[in-house]
Amino acid sequence: MGSAVEAKNQIRASIKSLFPDRDCATLVRPMHDEQALVNLDQIPPNQLRPEFREGVAGLMQLIFAKAQPKHMGQYVLTGPVLSGLTEAYVKAINKGAVPTIATAWQGVAEQECRRAADLAQEAYTAAFNEEVAPEEAALDEEHQRCLQVAKEAYDAVAVGDDSVRRAHQQKYIEGCTARFAEVRARKLAEASALVNELLLKANTLVSSALNSASATPETMQQTLGQFLDQYVRVAAGPQKWVKLVDFLKTAYPQILRDITAKQEAQVRPWY
Repeated sequence: MGSAVEAKNQIRASIKSLFPDRDCATLVRPMHDEQALVNLDQIPPNQLRPEFREGVAGLMQLIFAKAQPKHMGQYVLTGPVLSGLTEAYVKAINKGAVPTIATAWQGVAEQECRRAADLAQEAYTAAFNEEVAPEEAALDEEHQRCLQVAKEAYDAVAVGDDSVRRAHQQKYIEGCTARFAEVRARKLAEASALVNELLLKANTLVSSALNSASATPETMQQTLGQFLDQYVRVAAGPQKWVKLVDFLKTAYPQILRDITAKQEAQVRPWY
């Protein structure tokens, strides 16, 4: 057996090994006109021979029926992953090195996990409801909900060993947690500022009511009642009740003193 025949047999054996499931499809000439064949890329598809179009349709049906997604272990090689592997192989070959699947896969896995972490943080930000009530429980619940959204976005893209996935998962969780801390601080600060504004207005309202000549226990009770109804509807945040109690501790003694003084002045003899 000559060397040329042996080389051909090696190629034949490699093809059989790499492509165990093989098939064949024949296609007729797309056009009878030789000149049209030269400019085939400019010919509209509906002008091609019907037999050729039927043959192409059958070939595509055969390909889609038999072609399976490329896998690397348990992971499906998506377009970006396959592109990254190809790029790694080409770089290795251009440098005169022998490309290794393990090394190329490790690099692609790192790249895809970084991309997945970025997508996870974007998904978290997009999902977060900025109108969430500025309460500790509501904020924490929203944070956990959005972390689940981020996890789903990450898992849909990330590939590679558990160590690589966990490392980048931790990075996106830290990024989401940092963003949540900023949002939480802002929401609670806005709530606290609103509480202070409401209590300041209430203090002015109480003082004005007390200075009125018609101030009585009943009118003061009505004034406070209206304020409390509004406060319960509008105020929010973990400090709203604490600050309200502090306000009432100051307001009630003042109301009691002023109303008592007015009543004593009314019954005191003028002579």
